[in-house]
Parts: sequence; structure tokens; C-alpha cells
Amino acid sequence: MGERDKTKTVERKNGGRLIFYTPLAYALFTRFIKRSKFGIIVWSTEYLIPLFISMLIVCWTNFDVANAIISIIAVYNFYEIGYIQNDCETIKKEKNPTMRLTDLQLDFYEIHKYSIYGFRLLIGCLATWYFVEIGTNLMGIIIMWLIIPLYALYNNMRGRINLYMLLLLTTYRYCVPLYVFGHNTQGLSLALVILFMSYPIPKFIEVCADGKGNPPEKWTHIFLKGFNDRFEFRIKYYLAMTVLCVVLSTISVIPYKLTLLPLYYLLDRLPQLRMKKLPPR
Repeated sequence: MGERDKTKTVERKNGGRLIFYTPLAYALFTRFIKRSKFGIIVWSTEYLIPLFISMLIVCWTNFDVANAIISIIAVYNFYEIGYIQNDCETIKKEKNPTMRLTDLQLDFYEIHKYSIYGFRLLIGCLATWYFVEIGTNLMGIIIMWLIIPLYALYNNMRGRINLYMLLLLTTYRYCVPLYVFGHNTQGLSLALVILFMSYPIPKFIEVCADGKGNPPEKWTHIFLKGFNDRFEFRIKYYLAMTVLCVVLSTISVIPYKLTLLPLYYLLDRLPQLRMKKLPPR
């Protein structure tokens, strides 16, 4: 093995250790950076920025950066337990699994799986203690922990039902940080609805149009002819949603600031009309 190959092996090995224990790192490396060199930018524009916009909307005058960051890290810490189980355990049951980890990383997981899950649960307990201290309601904390059994159920099921469970998982990833962050805040419910409509719903339609190994869901033809039309669908969807939010805000049904979210996604998706198809996550 050449010196360059040895260096790459060491890098992979060290990376394999760190990403298992570090919230956000596992998702970023296995779901975004491995797909594209612009992976972090993609994650930031479709998740981090709109989530921060949502948090600013519900806490316009007293936005707490620390609470926002901890909310996102805590939720991802739990969510990545499901990712790790999927990438390391579920693949053992599949004939043609999607391999997101190297052999070195899989070997490291097998040796250290108990310390990995134990450390993740410790982070979860510390986050829970923090949210209790700042007065987060019990429902928010319970929901935050529920992703563990929900993702375990998803990882042990295959077929069309998984398409619909993905809607629950995506909703959790987007809406729970906002719910935990903005507890007892006026306007939180409307912000959650707009956030839910802004990403989990159109993403769900696209996933069902693709089928993820199953035939596409027929009802998706109402929105797009096929998965390859998803870029045009996004523009039409966010344009319609932006117009709807403007109308609703004009007649005082929702605050004007809630229009920012679909408008942001509309502006973010416009350049994607020329984007090449990325490999699946």
C-alpha cells in the first residue's frame, strides 16, 4: 500500500470514530458530503437556514442562539441513532443494501456499538436536563425521545409503508427542533404548520413519486408526471404556497412574516432547475 493509500485509510478510520459519537457529523458525512462536494451547503440551505428562519419567526424579539443550536443538536443526536442502526444493522438483512460506510467503519461499529449508543443516550440525557432547566414542556421532551422507537420500527419494515413513515421521520427532523425551541411561544402552531407544508409535504410527494424501490404511488400524478419532473414541481409548489401565504396574511389569517419561509424555498429552488440529479441519500 502506498503512502497516499495509508493516509486515506487513517483518515477513514479516524473519521469512522468521530462521526459515530458526534451529533450532526454522522448525518453530514453519510447523507450529504458523500453525495456531493457541496453537501454541507445543500444541508444548510434546505434545513439549517429555513429552520433558523422558522425560529426567528416564533421568537422575533428574543431569539436565543444557544437554545436554537442545542435544539438542533439534540434532535439530530437522537435522529442519527436511527441512521446508525440503518447503516450498520439493517444492511445485514438486505440483499442489496445501500452501503454508506467503509469496511473499517463497520468494523469499528461492531467493536464499539455499545459505547456508541451509550454515549448518544448520555448526550440525550444531558439535553433533556437542559430543556427541563429552561422550562420546556414535558410533551416536547417526550416527542424528542420518541424518534428512537419510531426509527427502529422504520428500519425493520420494508415496502410502501416506509414511504409514509418517511413523512413522520422528516416531520420530526424539521418540526421537533422548532417545537422544543419555541415552547409556549405565541404563533408556534402556525409556524409549525407552515414549516410542515414547506418541506416535509413536498419531499413526501417526491419520495412517493420515486417509490424508493417500489412502483410510484399513483396519486402523485396529480402533482408531477414522474420523479424526473421534481425540480419543476418544486417551483410550482413553492410559488403557489407563497401566493397562498401572501393572500392569507393580507386578510389577517396569518402574520406576514410566515410568508418568508415558502418565499425562501422558492428562491432557493429556482437555480435547481438546471441541477444534475444527485445520487440517493
